[in-house]
Amino acid sequence: MAARGIKKIGYDCVCAYILFFLFACTSVSPESHRSDKVTLNPSENHQVSYQVSHQVSLSSQDRQLAANKRLVYDMWRTLVDAHDARTARQYLNRDFIQHNPVIDTGRRATLSFFSALGQPRPVLPRVKAELIAIVAEKDLVALVQADRQLYPHPYTTTWFDLYRIKNNRIVEHWDHGKLPMGMMPAAYTPVKENLEPEKVLESEDRQLAANKQRIFAQWGHGNNPAYFAKNCIRHTPVPLHHTAVSETTFRPFVNMIAEGNLVVMATKATYEDGKDNPYTTTWFEMFRLSEGKVTEYWNTARLPVLPVANRP
Repeated sequence: MAARGIKKIGYDCVCAYILFFLFACTSVSPESHRSDKVTLNPSENHQVSYQVSHQVSLSSQDRQLAANKRLVYDMWRTLVDAHDARTARQYLNRDFIQHNPVIDTGRRATLSFFSALGQPRPVLPRVKAELIAIVAEKDLVALVQADRQLYPHPYTTTWFDLYRIKNNRIVEHWDHGKLPMGMMPAAYTPVKENLEPEKVLESEDRQLAANKQRIFAQWGHGNNPAYFAKNCIRHTPVPLHHTAVSETTFRPFVNMIAEGNLVVMATKATYEDGKDNPYTTTWFEMFRLSEGKVTEYWNTARLPVLPVANRP
């Protein structure tokens, strides 16, 4: 991480945060790479529903996995929701690796990002996020939540945060954070392809291993319909045949975790910054499987939105 004064970090974080929220819903969505209008088929695409029982999401028969889930959940309550950076220090490793291009890598930058949003608030017993699932396997935890968007019309998609845990500390974070139009990347850690996917697919649980191998195989075939159940519920604002989703086969593999009948897959997405130079972030998909078929599907896609200046 580049050496900076704390005041400068706070200032940069405030600017980045304001820019992120000003332009996230007003710039053309980089997922689409198209200017044509996307139409939805209500029979194929469903609004994202969320898990109301946080205790169910936090539970696991494996005590370590349950502890990892709780660690991420408590960090979220404390830092993301309450902006209490001082208390949240205990959850993040000092050499915290940040893969969101808006925030510098390192614990100090991430803490400063949230503390710059305002005075700390009371830490509530539940996260404010509309949880869909918390998936944990090995040293990874994925927090999956509904992502409400207003443009070009109100709809919901899915937001994913993936964390790696070591020695009861969060040491690494991935999400689908993207740069607002015209912005340059922070001193973050770019997302890299995982060159040993076979290790990711391993599991002591035969069913989890089979589920991951099944999803890895369908990813290699570009979301081939043969892998999806006939009545599969798709929680994506764009049809699977649209370029925003069909391009996933060309995104390099990053990671995958599975728990129960859910599999979360992360791949590397490449976009262009304010100077038209490529930068990387993480694309996510989640699958629910039954009898070897995908019966429910989520991804992090958003609909294209016209720039503010072009709106009536």
